[in-house]
Amino acid sequence: MNFTTLKHRFDNHYLLKLLRSKHGPLFISFIILEFKTNHIVSIEFNTLIIKLCNHLEECSWEIPENQEIEEYSRKLIENWCNDDYRLLRRFYSKNAEMFIELTVDSERSIKWMEELNPKEYIGSD
Repeated sequence: MNFTTLKHRFDNHYLLKLLRSKHGPLFISFIILEFKTNHIVSIEFNTLIIKLCNHLEECSWEIPENQEIEEYSRKLIENWCNDDYRLLRRFYSKNAEMFIELTVDSERSIKWMEELNPKEYIGSD
């Protein structure tokens, strides 16, 4: 890989955009908590908003003064679903309820973070 290729990826890849943003740690910690720890594949949109509100409070995340936490949570989730990030995918159930699931890039972000954990090495004499 040369500089031009890497520069293009850093500027345009959804996951690299996330990791460079202030929301990177928030997003990754949230999806690990809600999807991986709970072993779920998808979650109803409004339920996810409530869970994100709770996570924002637990993280002492600063909410813009002109927004309520629910509105802010909704916008974050919608942004993570949009074409600029593509980190979450929306789909509708047969009852027309909106659900959210992780994308391949979201799964990759979790894997990358796990790979950064120090590995224990067992030395031999």
